[in-house]
Amino acid sequence: MQDNLEMHSVQYLEYNPEKHLLWIADELYYPEKHDVGDIGYCIQCGNELRTLSFHIIGSHYGIVAKCTSCNRLLLSIYDSDWNWCKEMELVSTNRVPSIRIGASELSGLSGYNLLESIPENALKTIFSPREIEAMFSKAKGEKYVRQYLYNARKKYARFAEIFGIFIDI
Repeated sequence: MQDNLEMHSVQYLEYNPEKHLLWIADELYYPEKHDVGDIGYCIQCGNELRTLSFHIIGSHYGIVAKCTSCNRLLLSIYDSDWNWCKEMELVSTNRVPSIRIGASELSGLSGYNLLESIPENALKTIFSPREIEAMFSKAKGEKYVRQYLYNARKKYARFAEIFGIFIDI
């Protein structure tokens, strides 16, 4: 991916604002965070840019932002020391990853076995590392932090909506 970032123009840049998913040159990047905040001003219309998500892209960092007026989507790329490298325009999409696991593949799976069958990137899209840890610990009958499991449970419906997998831990 680093080579793609160093190219002057990447042919394929898409972003799903609802799911906070970024595609660069056909590689999918899940958000590390998806917080809304001000990041600067749009060079096209001069209005505020609001951050939508933060992504780790190889050895770089990427911040996706959207203009509050003209709705322009931008990807700002920073190096590992947070020095600004470049800004690229994104195309909005409703595309989602095709990692759905069929119901027949999940039949009979529950608890720990179900969690193990779910791709790690899918879990990381919705749940924080601590929430994932709490779900696995609870599923294995180990000690877990109740607050993290509580927070994860609040996100089960969203996970099912996006990936078609209902978790009940």
